[in-house]
Amino acid sequence: MKVWQYTGKVEREGMSEGLAAFGVDGKYGFVDVGGTVVIEPRFDRVWPFQDGCARVELAGKQGFIDRTGKLTVSPEFEELAEFSEGLATFVADGKTGYVDAQGKVLVPARFDEAWPFFEGLARVKAGERCFYIDRQGDQAFPASFDDAWSFCEGRAAVLVGGKWGFIDQQGDLVIPARFGDVCSFEGGVARVVEGGRGYFIDQAGQFVRN
Repeated sequence: MKVWQYTGKVEREGMSEGLAAFGVDGKYGFVDVGGTVVIEPRFDRVWPFQDGCARVELAGKQGFIDRTGKLTVSPEFEELAEFSEGLATFVADGKTGYVDAQGKVLVPARFDEAWPFFEGLARVKAGERCFYIDRQGDQAFPASFDDAWSFCEGRAAVLVGGKWGFIDQQGDLVIPARFGDVCSFEGGVARVVEGGRGYFIDQAGQFVRN
């Protein structure tokens, strides 16, 4: 069956993992690179495939499907994010938690905000404080921060007293909070701004280059 054989308005989106979303009369499915319908248009909304699954919406609730269109996570969540390290955030009653690839709630929705897992830890926010949790939902270390970023190359940027620094995965401030702005580490270096001047530092906080 080809997309153009459908009647009504057909909408096509970009390809992702060999499949492209398309819409017919307000319902959405997926076609392959040749235009063959792989997943019939039966969802109210769809997102691109990533790591073999795609987020979908039915009757205002979100879930996930595999590449055959089979529901792997039932559409019963107010809001879902993409999977990262096997877990995805979900929203329930205004709070955020985490589900696994089978839709099992591993971390109940109790955070005001939550971000994807990176390097085994996720940053979350409760009230005005940011901290990190492990895959069981336990706080990874006691420290909390005014703001925080996800881990990258074993370091995470944190805001302390209006300045940015970096912690390691034990929560120790290994690069003091002295920067006005920072970027995450990439290739062993991070760009920082101090006193209006931008430059790069290594993972020990030492100057590398401008």
